[in-house]
Amino acid sequence: MRYGGEEFVVLAPQTGQKGALDLAERIVQALRCEAIEAEHNTITITASCGIAVLDQGDKDPEQLLRRADEAMYAAKLSGRDQVVAIGSAPATALENDTDAGHN
Repeated sequence: MRYGGEEFVVLAPQTGQKGALDLAERIVQALRCEAIEAEHNTITITASCGIAVLDQGDKDPEQLLRRADEAMYAAKLSGRDQVVAIGSAPATALENDTDAGHN
């Protein structure tokens, strides 16, 4: 679902944090492989993903979306083109093998 601007939301029911992290990392890797040729330049597609898992204390979906948004911004602040999960524990960045200058 398109959430706003360049942001998309993926809902993965009955998927724990590890499954969501695996899914997001596969999406990020797939996007990296999709280079675009434009006017003699190669454009590499990158993504910063924020993962949040539904918490028993969540009163409405906005709480979950706020945590996912926090995690996405943490991914951007940590160098972009990566996956960050946030939940009851502090945000965790998954390292990737590309340089950190991507968006």
